[in-house]
Amino acid sequence: MIIRKLTANDQVSLQKLWSICFMYSVNIEEAEKNAKEKNEAPTGFGAFTEEGEMIAGVIGNKLTMNFDGEKSSLVGIGGVVTHPSHRKSGAIKAIMKELLTEARKDGFVFSGLYPFNHGFYRKFGYELSRDLETYTFPFQSISKYAGDVKSRLLEPNDDRTILKPVYDAMVKRYHLAIDRDAETLKRSTASDPYAKNDYTYAIFDGDEVCAYIAFSKNASTLSVRDYAFKTEKDFRKILSFLSRFNPEFEKVEIALPEDIPIAMLTSDPYSVEKQVNHRYMMRVLNCEKALSMMKRSIPSPFVIEIDDPFLPENSGKWKISQNGCEKTNDHPDVKMSINAFSQMISGYCGFEGTLFRDDVTLFKNLETLKSVFARKPRYLGVYY
Repeated sequence: MIIRKLTANDQVSLQKLWSICFMYSVNIEEAEKNAKEKNEAPTGFGAFTEEGEMIAGVIGNKLTMNFDGEKSSLVGIGGVVTHPSHRKSGAIKAIMKELLTEARKDGFVFSGLYPFNHGFYRKFGYELSRDLETYTFPFQSISKYAGDVKSRLLEPNDDRTILKPVYDAMVKRYHLAIDRDAETLKRSTASDPYAKNDYTYAIFDGDEVCAYIAFSKNASTLSVRDYAFKTEKDFRKILSFLSRFNPEFEKVEIALPEDIPIAMLTSDPYSVEKQVNHRYMMRVLNCEKALSMMKRSIPSPFVIEIDDPFLPENSGKWKISQNGCEKTNDHPDVKMSINAFSQMISGYCGFEGTLFRDDVTLFKNLETLKSVFARKPRYLGVYY
């Protein structure tokens, strides 16, 4: 088995694998034509037989996310596929090893993915770091927000760049939020109100766009698929806008970050239904850099030991203080796996929640660790 970077010549082979393994269709003739014209290599690695047949592949999307208020590099794993005839061969493990090792060398600090199976990716150091919390509630319960809100329906060919400052403000607000370039924003907010009952509205504060919302209509439910806002007041403007769809629709469905207390904001909390999907995992590729990037509010120095068997070069002991992060041989205050560390630094459960894990050992300095590693409001914004 040969593991190597994907080239432009592998584009069609990768799509063929996707069509064999996923609900994905490809016109081979058209795919070959497009691949020849674009001549673009997928950003990832593949596994090949000695005869050159592609048997597995993984895409590594190069992204940027918000970590504690600062921009950080993220390699987003996607398109993970193995030909059924070659499964259980260790192909994905070998690809992930190569891909993550190179990403670390290239300066990437984090990696994330949407798992088909959590246990499978835990073997590579990934751990649950963001839940998708979707709420459904009747329009009547937000009627108190009804009022005069300036909005504009965006036509299919309208410029979407007017929405970018709003999305950028949303990214700055939330831990783990992923940047969108102009093209990604255009795709995320694309809509066709006439042919597909799919809508995007810009919401204004005076002459400035302060929020937007994209949604579709499904029987008696209005399903929000994308939105962004600059401030808490601007989120209330979204609620005010949504309240206008009563009584045409019964309910609204929207995924929200955990810091928005939607039940508290509605007139009837009993009517608010919540569904949780544990859909995102993350792992730290460079513990030292991640620890160095944390906002410095450290009551007293502490030593953390992290074990990363999949990337041994990422294992070690570090002393953290107001002055920074440095390697040390001192006895640790806490010892944990890369999975536990990745989950903790993502802000998923904080240190107190981390202590419930069986791969974490606390020796001392509990109050400091609780203070430094707290839960944080998280949002992703990009599906890759």
